[in-house]
Amino acid sequence: MVEPNRISVHHVLGAGLVADVLLWKNWRGGVAVLSSATTLWYLFECAGYNFLSFVANVILLLVVILFLWAKAANLLNRNSCSEVKMISEYRGSVECSKNYDINDF
Repeated sequence: MVEPNRISVHHVLGAGLVADVLLWKNWRGGVAVLSSATTLWYLFECAGYNFLSFVANVILLLVVILFLWAKAANLLNRNSCSEVKMISEYRGSVECSKNYDINDF
């Protein structure tokens, strides 16, 4: 007989995306989590890589990708990103407030 107060594991885990990934209902997400965890385990445990080097290399890779993206957009005559324009009065007030903070230090 089935007990009336039984709760499924899916509902215990929150019945959302996390539960779907952990219970392999969303198998692509489960494969992504398993492969990324395996890769990170290999890098940190077997290869002797440390976390600071990993973060620095990821940031460096991001900067290179953004640089290449901007150069490619320039070569293809497309806008790489919108220009940031500052109002001169606002810039002057920011500079003055920074000057006051430095003088108070």
